[in-house]
Parts: sequence; structure tokens; C-alpha cells
Amino acid sequence: MLRRPLPFLLLAVGLSGCSGGGGVSTASILGGEAAPAPQPGQVSVVADPGERAFHAGAVTARAVRCGYNFDPAMVRSNYLAHEMALGAMPEQMGKLQQTYDVAHNGVAKAAGADANYCTDRRTRDIKTELGRLLEGNFEAPKKQVVKEEGLFSGWMDGGGGDTGPSFGSSDWWESQQDKVGG
Repeated sequence: MLRRPLPFLLLAVGLSGCSGGGGVSTASILGGEAAPAPQPGQVSVVADPGERAFHAGAVTARAVRCGYNFDPAMVRSNYLAHEMALGAMPEQMGKLQQTYDVAHNGVAKAAGADANYCTDRRTRDIKTELGRLLEGNFEAPKKQVVKEEGLFSGWMDGGGGDTGPSFGSSDWWESQQDKVGG
């Protein structure tokens, strides 16, 4: 009874070393140190003052457009105080104020021109980002794309690369007609 599950257990343990997670790696076998690999779907935050200024200004403009009840001037002053606390120099503060204002005014103008701007999905995103700003988290989130590499990568997506027209498109139907000779 123990003999049947044993091969499956050994296979599972062996394949776990091929996964993107920690555990067995060439660095752990050879004694070197490896940098931690980003996990799929991981969100990394970029600490760039200009991006933070633009993000904060854009979010406040979007929130005002969609009718959220908050004080945009308070968010602006809190953001600028945050940058000062991080050590921004006076000349950099002027640029950050300008970036914030340009982002806020530009997004407000663009969003104001769109009568259908406040969709359900957009208002959910705005609510999340505005909440972060009101909590004092001014980092602009950046999604990091992680490409899976390994023994089984590409099996379900056709192996990557351009394999021709999309299934069901007019180009695809034309290629099928060409194959049949019609």
C-alpha cells in the first residue's frame, strides 16, 4: 500500500524544486547567494518623487470628478509635507508642486470632457487609490510583469511567439480558406 504513493510523492518533491518559489535552486546547491526572484503577480513600488507627485495629483482630480467627498487641498499639502519629510530640497519641492498641479489640472480637464467617465470599475479603483492617499501612502503602485520560465512554461499558451492570426478573426478564416484551396 505504501509503494503506490511513494513515486507520486517523489515526483511532487522533485517538481517543487522547479517552481518559482524558494527552496532548491542552483545557488543553494552550489553555495552561492541568489537574489530573491519576484513572485508572479507581485506589485513593486517605485520610489520616484515625480511619479508620486503625478499619481497623487491625478488621483485627486479623478476623485473630485467622480464626486468623492474629501479635501483635495489637504491631500496636496499632506503629499508635499511627505516629500519634505523624505528630504526633498527646496528647488525639488517647486518641481513636485508643479508636477502635482499639472497632473491634477490635466486629468481634471480630460475627465471633465467625458460624460461617462465615472464607471463602476473606475470608481472602485479611484476609491482604493484615494483611500491610500488619505492614509498617507503616496507611493504610485507599479505592476511588475513576471514571465514564468522553467520546464513547463509556455505549454498552455502555445509556447509564445507569433503563431499567426487570432482564432476566429477574418484573417484566420481567410487562412483556413487558403488551406482548403477555396
